[in-house]
Formats: sequence, C-alpha cells, structure tokens
Amino acid sequence: MNKMEIITTGEKWVGYGINTIHSSIIQILGNAQSSIILAIFVLTDRNVVDKIIEALERGVKVEIYTYIIENLRHTENVDLLINLKKKYPYLSVFEIDEVLHTKILIIDERYMVVTSANFSYGGLIKNYELGFKIDDIEIAQKIISLLRRLREL
Repeated sequence: MNKMEIITTGEKWVGYGINTIHSSIIQILGNAQSSIILAIFVLTDRNVVDKIIEALERGVKVEIYTYIIENLRHTENVDLLINLKKKYPYLSVFEIDEVLHTKILIIDERYMVVTSANFSYGGLIKNYELGFKIDDIEIAQKIISLLRRLREL
C-alpha cells in the first residue's frame, strides 16, 4: 500500500481505480496481528463485527470507543461486542457520553482508515462518502493518544 490511498463509497465514485471504504476496512481488519482501535459513532455493519470477532479469536487486542446514543444505549452489534468482554479480557469498550462522531480504525498502531462514513449500510455502501487508508506510525500514535484521552472525559 502507498502511504495514503483515497477510498470511497457510492456507485458513481467506485470503479474508477478507487477502492471502497468497506473493502478496505474488511481487508485491514483481517490483517490485524496485534491490535485494533476503533472509534465510531455507530456500528451496524455485521461484516465489520464478524471481522473483529475473528481478530479476537486470533488473540488481537481490541479497543472500541463509541458514542452512547440517546434513548438507545447501543446498537445490537455494540451490545454483542460488550457481551464478549467476559470471553476476551483483551477487549475494551469505552462508552463516550458526549457526541463522538469520529470514524477511525487503526490496525497494529500503524494502518488506518479515516473516513466520513458511519460503519453502517448507508455509510459503507449506499452514501457518497470519502476517506483515506493511511500507513503512518507517527500519525497513528497521535490519533491513539487523542482517543485514549477520551477515557478521562
């Protein structure tokens, strides 16, 4: 992979030599060797959840930062992951009660997907969204530091 690659959703954008956000997320989740850090507003895409579970089964450490949606504590998929914390002690879910609208995935503290797309059908498939797949340890470390500061809020 180049240091940075543009990724998109939306049928008129995809197919012009640009990878999709969804396929990029699924690919790098499948390649995770040591850690996954995910900061999301919403998570309804079951394919993403299944890849996270596969990574947990391989022993990959997972940190998830998610917004607590008013009147709907979490989505079904976030509830599923929270319930897996007993089985996988190296899974952490941090619930942020202020609006966390970020959509960032960091793999092995190096590879990132930073996107406007929610991790939902609309965001990953239907809407016109834009993002970047980035390979940069220094940027990843800065983002990780910012995300971990959310625990102090």
